[in-house]
Amino acid sequence: MAELTASCASDGVKFAALITDDNGKPTISFPSLDGDSGAMTVRKNDEKPALFIIQVMDNIRDGFRNRFLIGFIPLRASNDEIRQLSAASPLVIEDNTTWRQMVQIETSAGTIILKIPPFADAIQRVISECK
Repeated sequence: MAELTASCASDGVKFAALITDDNGKPTISFPSLDGDSGAMTVRKNDEKPALFIIQVMDNIRDGFRNRFLIGFIPLRASNDEIRQLSAASPLVIEDNTTWRQMVQIETSAGTIILKIPPFADAIQRVISECK
């Protein structure tokens, strides 16, 4: 089970997923590459999925071992800066060109696929509030 949240950050909107078992407990484990990083697969629009290595960082996990940053829409960057950010990280969602971002995370309970539709009304409201 995953609880998705969208929240304002100083420079944009961040999307996070808190992944729990069916009872809301953080008992699910995640394969680790080296103890400090893991992997997720990210697909934007109809592009080919890309494997992305994620580092275990407290600012992403907000103190939870089962919380992950799964997307970010920059709001205070130029188009060139956004393209550079997007090239560096598949988690960056280009507000005007990405209509769907899917993130696949492997867990001890199986594969979880999360979807961020940036043009959905609820997400557009969060974007407006964060601007």
